[in-house]
Amino acid sequence: MPALSAIRTGVIETLAAELRFAGKATLVRHLERIEGLAPGIESDGVYPAEFLVFRVTGYRPESMGAGLDELIPGEAVLGDLSALAERISESAKITEADVGIAGEDHWTIDGLAARWGVSRKTVERYRRKGLVARRVDRGSGHRAVVFMRDAVEWFEQRHEDRIGSAAGFSRMSDSMRAKIVRDAKRYVARLGWNRSRVCERISQRIGRSMESVRLVLVQHDEQAPKGERIFRMVGAAGDEEQVEMLRESLRGKRSGTIGARLGRSAMSVSRGVNRARRGLILDAGFGVSAVDLDVAVDEGILEEQVVRSGLDTRGATDLAGLIGQMREQHAAVVYEQTARARAIGALRMRCERLCAQLHPSTPSGRVLDEIETAMRWMMLLRIELAATQLGLMLSTIEERIGGPIDTLAPGRVAEILSDAISVVHSVVERFEGAGNRRLAAPVGLSMARWCAHLDDVAVPVTEGKAGRRLIAGYEVNDWTRSLWARWWWLRPEVLGDGLLERATDADRELLTRRYGLGGEQPWTLGELGEAMDTPAMHAGRMVQGALRRLEG
Repeated sequence: MPALSAIRTGVIETLAAELRFAGKATLVRHLERIEGLAPGIESDGVYPAEFLVFRVTGYRPESMGAGLDELIPGEAVLGDLSALAERISESAKITEADVGIAGEDHWTIDGLAARWGVSRKTVERYRRKGLVARRVDRGSGHRAVVFMRDAVEWFEQRHEDRIGSAAGFSRMSDSMRAKIVRDAKRYVARLGWNRSRVCERISQRIGRSMESVRLVLVQHDEQAPKGERIFRMVGAAGDEEQVEMLRESLRGKRSGTIGARLGRSAMSVSRGVNRARRGLILDAGFGVSAVDLDVAVDEGILEEQVVRSGLDTRGATDLAGLIGQMREQHAAVVYEQTARARAIGALRMRCERLCAQLHPSTPSGRVLDEIETAMRWMMLLRIELAATQLGLMLSTIEERIGGPIDTLAPGRVAEILSDAISVVHSVVERFEGAGNRRLAAPVGLSMARWCAHLDDVAVPVTEGKAGRRLIAGYEVNDWTRSLWARWWWLRPEVLGDGLLERATDADRELLTRRYGLGGEQPWTLGELGEAMDTPAMHAGRMVQGALRRLEG
């Protein structure tokens, strides 16, 4: 008897481990659900882990951890369904009586090999294509791999081009195909059913598998003129549409709501959002740089208190207040600088390694969340490093222009300070903190070079009425938000509009932890879920709900 197929998908492997303790009657029902699930899985589609668990067990999962928010490629699901069914059969010690095997209701490997005119090895390989097998105890310790009729028939229909030379199974007549198309048009016109429900109904009426009905309808719509198609066929979302999906998601909108407006399914919206997130991460320079992923990185620095707290710098929104903040002398502690710089390096390496796990078309939501949380943490650390250099930045500018910056026109002051902060941030991005080197040295050098291009001249303070002008009431943007603009999707815009103070205590605490708004490092959904004793997927929905309520 062939060896058990290895399970390659983490969620299905976890499911197999948890179900092995269920009773025999329950496991037999699970087997039937697995065989019924296979026809509905498209090899080029993606499926939420929560959906798969529900289809196999019949209940909504609550205790399988953060992996439930993953989107799993259909090819991977089909490849593991037979392995899952075989393990369930083994755990329950399934017998012929338990599964009702009799006469022509099943085939062994040899029987299918003869039916299809292929080798035993080929039949065994088909289990990785979605052909679900059961392992049956036939007494005296003898177990056989068997394939039930329904599982075999849908596999024949889906892979007709692969096993079409076999003559042992009946083919669908043209009249039957025409009837399927007529019935489908009637159901859609009168009842507004989707393709899945139409296939289920027709398959019950004509005694064929759902997959064979689905293939007929797909083939019809592919060949029919646009106006004569039964079901609306929407192509894959482009980059711009995926970013639009992401923007609406950051406002707390549900995938179903977004999909209804765009004419797409909730699943396609979730997939588009994750693809947009992956694209933005790559555009930010992660996953593409020549980084040696085998280099050992000590992440112990991330446990230091100076790295995990005190990340609460905010910029003034009044120009006079901003200049006042910059004039305050904050002694830069070398240890804090180097520790935070080393932490940024450790977080960057974490992001690079996680990026290597991202599938191009179906990136894992859990991995994306871990990357984005690390990036949020990096930005908070960079803001703190930049804040220690604002005094040096201002003094360098004033030395160049020959006097207080206050004496320039407010609009020009705001422009100079904004550009200068960008220069400081670019230095912070490159600062590694090696050898206890101070950040002031590279910042001072870069600012001196940048200031060499300033042609502004300050008004001498001693000229009486023409002296320093206090800039009061002139609004400017919080400079820390300008740095977030580079990674805009990591901090939803609604969080910067002062609405958080009007949120409920529960929502405020949730969003504060999630986005690192309280001076501490941001939390992943998995960490939020663990703190609240709820799955990560549920924690994500709670965050979405909180954002939606802020949006009003």
